[in-house]
Amino acid sequence: MARLNVLLLGSDSFSVYIANTLSKFSHVISSVTITTLTPECTLAKSVAAATNPDTQQGQPPSPSPTTCSSLSNRTPSICPVEISPDVPIRTIEWQQVKRGEGSIDVLIAASFGAKIPSSAIRRLTSQIECKKVGESETRPIRAINLHGSWLPFASGPAPLHAQLQGGSEWLGVTVHEVSPKLDRGRVLARAGVPVEPADAAGLGTMQAAAARLTNTMLPRVLSLIQSS
Repeated sequence: MARLNVLLLGSDSFSVYIANTLSKFSHVISSVTITTLTPECTLAKSVAAATNPDTQQGQPPSPSPTTCSSLSNRTPSICPVEISPDVPIRTIEWQQVKRGEGSIDVLIAASFGAKIPSSAIRRLTSQIECKKVGESETRPIRAINLHGSWLPFASGPAPLHAQLQGGSEWLGVTVHEVSPKLDRGRVLARAGVPVEPADAAGLGTMQAAAARLTNTMLPRVLSLIQSS
């Protein structure tokens, strides 16, 4: 079965946990073809990490957790050059997000904090033929989101923060396909557990708990993507 080129879109510690997990899977191949804006990095890893712009906390900017992890693991880190409320994210040279050998097979968003351009999704899904399976048709999965709640509960941005602030007693994670409408894509997997007191100590512990929960689903989801 074919192995995958994965581009992980992320910006926080939850994203870093997922990147570390993906790098250990045999489902993903050993390199990815994508432009990196970080010269210190190499293309030696199976997962490229795209991150939101480093936060301005004095000079120079303070790097996001994803950027720090990418640098320490020598994983490609691609930083958006422009984000504003009324302009789609301009990053990663999205024209490079394409199908074919040596390019991206699937996008995985995990706390990315920005909408993936429809043009990038179209590049992945264009000219894909559905496969006939019995009486139904299946189509390849090209972009998924790892959402930190049991959708539709806490849909939208910062779901883990919303659950933490709301004192939620239940932690869920939903894996769904990326769709034009935010958090409305087809659900591929979902899991939930009671929130332990230690997990509710802060956002960092909540992110770690959500990552552990996500990791229980990732092997099955990646196999589903491969078979599609």
